[in-house]
Amino acid sequence: VIIMVFSLDYLMDKLVITSKRVIWVNWLSLIKKEEREAALMEIQDVETQEKGNLANLSFFDYGLLKVETSASKVTITFQDCPDPINVKNFLFSSIDKLRMQLRGGPRA
Repeated sequence: VIIMVFSLDYLMDKLVITSKRVIWVNWLSLIKKEEREAALMEIQDVETQEKGNLANLSFFDYGLLKVETSASKVTITFQDCPDPINVKNFLFSSIDKLRMQLRGGPRA
């Protein structure tokens, strides 16, 4: 039962990246969750951290993803994020696209 609860907690945690926001849903238990969100334009820094030799293998490519906003109001910390470096690159790409749209540049 304990293994099932931990598995459900891990599987239910989600990081959602939209065209304007990042939303983190962290299930603390089966009935309690924590949600944080940050506007893409407020994101100042994205850190990744992968530990151990197994982190270099594509099958075990999990690590820490930490998203900080400019106002430091919101910090999103995603433990055991799959492919954190790729997620970081996708976030910065999404921020660049949003900046281009706000400047009136070409839409992709």
